[in-house]
Amino acid sequence: MFIARRLSRSDQHPCPCPCPCPCPIRPRRTTRPAPAPPIRTLDLRGERVDDGLAKLDHFLDESMTLSRDIVFVVHGHGTGALRSAIRAHVHKHPAVARLARREANEGGDGVTVLFLKD
Repeated sequence: MFIARRLSRSDQHPCPCPCPCPCPIRPRRTTRPAPAPPIRTLDLRGERVDDGLAKLDHFLDESMTLSRDIVFVVHGHGTGALRSAIRAHVHKHPAVARLARREANEGGDGVTVLFLKD
């Protein structure tokens, strides 16, 4: 017959760290890991304009499906061709209510913030 006894902390785990040491009883994980945050950012740095706009359309469709209200498009500074094309494209896009630039310490003109319609 097995008789349960109360074990002290040193009996349960010989070392204070949560390493996978060969102790008979390992402490159980009591909390779940935090869920990954929803991805609201599309990084288009280095993309050609045509490829970038196709990825942007797909991202906006996905964002509307997931009921996102704000998304961020990172296009970088570069020559400005991708930035200009993206901003011209989203002005005509039916899912976008308005757009804004980020502050200088948050990427400045290399990031466009899109506010989506409900």
